[in-house]
Amino acid sequence: DIEAYARGRSRRVSSRHPDSKIVQDPKKSITIETHTVDSSPPPDENISEYAKYSKMLKVGLPREAVIHAIVRDGLSAQVFELIQMGNDNPKHAKFSRMIKMGLSVEAVKHAMERDGVRPSDCCGSLFRGEREETSPSERAKTDDLRRTRVHWDKLDVVSRNSVWALVVDDPDVDRIVIDEAEFAELFQRKEQLPSSSLGPRLRSSTTGESSVCPRQDVAVKVIDPKRANNGGIILARVKMSYDDISRSVDNLDETALSAEQVQGLMEYIPTSKEKESLLSYLESSSSKHSGLKGLCECEKFMMSLMNVSHPLKKMKAMLFMIQCKSLVAELETDLSIIESACEELRHSVCLRKILGIILRIGNRLNTAGQSRERAAGFSLGSLLKLHVKAVGDRNTTILQYVVSIIERNDPQLLLALKNGLPSVLPASRILWEQCLDQLTTLEGQVDNVKEIALCQAQVLRQGTDVLESIVLDIARNGGVLSDKQMRQLESTKVGSFALSAIESIAQLRGKAERAQRKFSCLLDYFGEEAIMMPNDLCHIVLCFMKDVKDAHTVILKAIPSKIADNHDPLRETGNGLAHAYELGSQAAKGQKPPFDTVHSKVSKNRKGKFSWKKRKDLLL
Repeated sequence: DIEAYARGRSRRVSSRHPDSKIVQDPKKSITIETHTVDSSPPPDENISEYAKYSKMLKVGLPREAVIHAIVRDGLSAQVFELIQMGNDNPKHAKFSRMIKMGLSVEAVKHAMERDGVRPSDCCGSLFRGEREETSPSERAKTDDLRRTRVHWDKLDVVSRNSVWALVVDDPDVDRIVIDEAEFAELFQRKEQLPSSSLGPRLRSSTTGESSVCPRQDVAVKVIDPKRANNGGIILARVKMSYDDISRSVDNLDETALSAEQVQGLMEYIPTSKEKESLLSYLESSSSKHSGLKGLCECEKFMMSLMNVSHPLKKMKAMLFMIQCKSLVAELETDLSIIESACEELRHSVCLRKILGIILRIGNRLNTAGQSRERAAGFSLGSLLKLHVKAVGDRNTTILQYVVSIIERNDPQLLLALKNGLPSVLPASRILWEQCLDQLTTLEGQVDNVKEIALCQAQVLRQGTDVLESIVLDIARNGGVLSDKQMRQLESTKVGSFALSAIESIAQLRGKAERAQRKFSCLLDYFGEEAIMMPNDLCHIVLCFMKDVKDAHTVILKAIPSKIADNHDPLRETGNGLAHAYELGSQAAKGQKPPFDTVHSKVSKNRKGKFSWKKRKDLLL
């Protein structure tokens, strides 16, 4: 009510008798209530409250859209009339009257240019939908052809030893023959295709909350019953007594248990709280024998394992001793595959030439044959964006055209691409970060075995367990073993295993660093960023090879139909598809085709016509 009375005073209304309209709608804008269209001056365009609506009119938005935006912002629709009054600049009033009198738009624009007024400065109601005219020089540069573009990530600067620097002066790339008529037919079109605007896609995500009920610890005897039952199931699969299991763990006998059994038993090493509960239970029993007899199987195993010092570290050492050989061999194989893939990609001549051909055709498409800035190279991820269809032939993609050009000029490149990169497929399945994590884990596990072996040697020599001091001593020396520690390791079986494992893992580390250096050189060769992983790069190349294979299959399937249609480009070119055409002509004349024919074989059917059979062994 107070706000309503304030509005009433601004309109010179008595405070005792406020306007009933204002009282009924106190949220209505004061500006609209105190100003009318007829009596109020037009608002200034620069006022932030109305400037955006004025701009909406100038860019040519329809009246309904502007009114909707005004109402959406909580203003009255009458603001639109005020904005139109403000847009009717006295400087532009006569041009508006010329339009209302029926003069043509060209005549009005000519008058505006004569008076030094730009058409774009007028409001949207005068020249709605009309754009600013370009100068005669700009109109001369306008290209009315719709051209297919290659959507790649352009590299402006390339290093001297990169693949892009090599393909610039490659004579094989320069000798590529491109049929200008076919090029224009595929990738140029005069009429403009209608563009469809897609609305925003709305995403809706639902989140669910799951309530986790706290687990109630109800002990059968000492430990949690669920943990006791699961432990009993694991122990039932181990055909050994609990004392024998504890003895094999204490002596690090890797032949007594399997890796799965050790992993299962590690889950049931007693915690400090469980140890206290078990000991207090035995003390409260009438006798130790009766107390042990009343325990479940898992609790009996825990009681037996309490006699082993450092059971967790020893079980981890046992597990590593069991799996070390297979883990090292698997990791070495993965590193060798990655290293081989880097070598193959770095020295692949066919891949380099194909990239050069794609770069040349892409620059031809993107620059439209004019003197525009050409790309020095493109990212490998752009190879997966060549499925754009030509504007002249909606059935032909850019990649299919590239493959057809290669087939005509140098078909051996397609075969070399398939057979020259055998390590790319397995390398695409190897995660480089996972390999490094596994190598770091192996180094930590071998350190654990080394510490346990030194502790065992100390126990055998002096009868004391000094594992903590050994760990501190090794850490103080930076992980380097002293001569005394080396002799102690050589004196025990576990120590000898630790020394051999240290040597094997050191070789793996050197192999990993060598593979990392080769991959870094490969990234520099392709001009890629250092954040790319080997599996990502190999995956891109593998997908590109598959796309080339599919495109080559489509091209070979189109050979008989193009020959039947007497397609001129096949006759004009000297290689590839034209060779298949000449082969069909020779067969039709009764001449025997050569045995080293690469593209197809011709056989005469019963009707006297010649059918084409593609060689499946040559399809990529």
